[in-house]
Amino acid sequence: MQNIFTWKFWFASNPPALLPVFFNLFVAVVALFFLVIIVFYFLKRKPGVYQSLFYSLFDFSLANFLVGILLLFFNYERITFFSSRFWLLIWAIGAIAWLVFILLKLKKIPEKKKLKEKEKEFKKYIP
Repeated sequence: MQNIFTWKFWFASNPPALLPVFFNLFVAVVALFFLVIIVFYFLKRKPGVYQSLFYSLFDFSLANFLVGILLLFFNYERITFFSSRFWLLIWAIGAIAWLVFILLKLKKIPEKKKLKEKEKEFKKYIP
C-alpha cells in the first residue's frame, strides 16, 4: 500500500484498482446514500418546520448517490482518468461542504419555530 500523503497516490496517471476492502466500503457508502434517499423521500412530504431541511438532505443524498454510482462504475471498469483517486477526494470535499451548509440551515430552525409561534399567536386574534 502506498502512502496516501504522496502526490503519486492521488494523481497517478494509471491508478491501481481499489483494494477489495475499500471497494466494498465504497459500495456500502453508496448503498447507505440510497437508503437515505428513501427515508428522506417520505419525510420531505410531511409539512412542518423541518420540511426544507428534509428537502435539502434528500437532494444531498440523491446527488451523492448518483456521483457515487458513477465513480463506482469508473473504478470497476478501470477507466484511467476517471478512476483516479483525486475524484474521490473532490467528491468527499464537496459532500462535506454541502453538509456544512445543511447544518447551518439546521441551526436556523429554532428561529423559524419562534417566528411560527408568534405568527400563530397573532392569527389567534384575527377574525
